[in-house]
Amino acid sequence: MDARQGNAQALSAARKALELEESKNLPAPNATAKGFAQLTRTHLNDMSKHGQVGEILLALSSAIEGDREQAIALLQKSTANHGTEFPYEIRDPLFDFLRSDPRYIEMMRGMGLPP
Repeated sequence: MDARQGNAQALSAARKALELEESKNLPAPNATAKGFAQLTRTHLNDMSKHGQVGEILLALSSAIEGDREQAIALLQKSTANHGTEFPYEIRDPLFDFLRSDPRYIEMMRGMGLPP
């Protein structure tokens, strides 16, 4: 199985799981990183209406797309709101492309964590 088929199967499984939660306004599945990020972000935004999602999880969906500015902004919001999942989720490899960004380094030092 190639990566495209794997992505398509993962998107299909995610779609089925989300349907079980009765999310009606999801975008159509798209077997790309951007499509997966869009599907993830829509689901997270739906969940956040009920207070179930921290900003760091939304930052992960921005990181999937490679959106540096949005990811940094959401990470900063997470630290300002004292997101409890921040110290754990910040080590996700999806954030690797941010680790040399001066704003990321400053944010991590402000949290008392190594960059």
